[in-house]
Amino acid sequence: MKPKEDKRYEMARKRVKEKKKFYEHLTTYLVMCIFFMLIGIFFRGRSWVLFPVLGWGIGVAMHYFQVFGMPGMGPAEDWEERAMQEELRKLGVPPPEEEKTPEPDKPADREEGLELKELEKKYDERDLV
Repeated sequence: MKPKEDKRYEMARKRVKEKKKFYEHLTTYLVMCIFFMLIGIFFRGRSWVLFPVLGWGIGVAMHYFQVFGMPGMGPAEDWEERAMQEELRKLGVPPPEEEKTPEPDKPADREEGLELKELEKKYDERDLV
């Protein structure tokens, strides 16, 4: 791998890890919201539940904007691999599968590697007349 591609790969890996951390943060937030709501229901003091839910929700929203940017403007192990491929594609590094197989809509690329060998003459041209 070229040094420039290696740098892009590391950048893609970093982005995937940031996304994974955000989803872990979001999951923890949702679980804790349910927990706070249950405590509020059982102890009849529902008003205090809003403070941690709203405060933490603002933190989750800030984390989202940090990782994904504004909607429409920004940039599981199987999920991680798909996200890595997506990030590499965004950075202009073709995944290994795309490097090996030519695209069907580009006939010039398919023919680029073909070579025609001249056939060896095993006949006399006078025989053809």
